[in-house]
Amino acid sequence: DAERAFRDMLGIEDTRLLGLRGLFIEAQRAGDYEAAFRHAKEAATLFPKAQWPWDALLDHHAKGGAWRDSLEALSHLQSHIDKTLYRRKRAVLLTADAIQKSDSEPDGALENLREAVKLAPQQQPAARVEVAVAIAAAIAKGQHRAGRPGLRGRHGQGLVAAAQAQWLVQAGRHPAP
Repeated sequence: DAERAFRDMLGIEDTRLLGLRGLFIEAQRAGDYEAAFRHAKEAATLFPKAQWPWDALLDHHAKGGAWRDSLEALSHLQSHIDKTLYRRKRAVLLTADAIQKSDSEPDGALENLREAVKLAPQQQPAARVEVAVAIAAAIAKGQHRAGRPGLRGRHGQGLVAAAQAQWLVQAGRHPAP
């Protein structure tokens, strides 16, 4: 049985990473995504320079909307992926994180969006959301007309969903519209 063979590999230092990778793949095939996540997390802890665990963690966190965790995982991939791809992915994740925290931390959200626009100026969603967050921040500080909804309302949820869809398209896991 493959799973038993991969578990046996965990006991040997030279094959531990391979065993974790095999268990990760077997868990995914079985639809046990929590077990797959645990194997990837263990591999990332034991082998922080390996690429596959960070790819798996990035994918897991991005699908769950855990943008800060996604950004941390991406930072470990910086030396493994093309610079342009890294910048684009970071911009997408910063934009999604900014949308998520726009009501609770408008200044932090605006800072994220400014970095996203600098990283990928051609990326229109970040620029549009930057304006919306600036308005929301002004409202929160009483510098603009009160009563307007922040990004977490009906429109904000759509922006979060759009960011997640954009992530899936860029990760090659969803067909482009």
